[in-house]
Amino acid sequence: MPEGEEIKVEKTETSELKEETKIDEQNLNSDEIKKEILPHKIVILKKPVIRILLALVLLIVLLPTKTISIEEQIAYSEIESYVEKQPFEVNESYEELIPYEEKEIYTEIVPTEKTINYEIYDYYTDPTSHCELKPQCQCNRVNPLTKNCTQCSCYRIITAQKTEIINEEIEKERIVTKYKTETKYRTVTKYKDVNRSREVVKVKTENKEVEVNWILGFRTPYKLHIF
Repeated sequence: MPEGEEIKVEKTETSELKEETKIDEQNLNSDEIKKEILPHKIVILKKPVIRILLALVLLIVLLPTKTISIEEQIAYSEIESYVEKQPFEVNESYEELIPYEEKEIYTEIVPTEKTINYEIYDYYTDPTSHCELKPQCQCNRVNPLTKNCTQCSCYRIITAQKTEIINEEIEKERIVTKYKTETKYRTVTKYKDVNRSREVVKVKTENKEVEVNWILGFRTPYKLHIF
């Protein structure tokens, strides 16, 4: 056999061996794939049942509700009346004391030394028989034989002087401040009560029945009592 033909035969055998090896590998892979696929088929068959059970559990947990009473703060508007102090101006009269000066005459008691004239009686004896001729004389001795007056007892008034300190009223003059009442006018601000109204927002508490989930307690917009 020629050398070139030997080489071709060797190559053909080698390619055949490679093909057989590929077929064996494919067979092995297909067996392994079958082994892996079979458990998944079982799981796939079970999945709908699990899903149904889960859905039922969720429906039982999530859908049923119960009614509870809660306190709720509710805002509402109301017309409120109130009294407002409104200013206004008026002319008001008032009296004011205005000072002024004036001369005033007053009396002051001043101790003063003065000479005073006064009268004293001076008694003396006059040896005269004519007592009746002197009005200040009087007979005090009579002659028993002749019955004539022989002696007169007389007095005379003498003006004397003495110095005394007396309280004398003296008029003096001084400037004094006096006050007179004068009526004046001024503008003053006063206030009067004016009734007004306004809209106010208030809050009240009311008891309200609401639906909540019977287990978890969250609020629901529907009512479904199954228990």
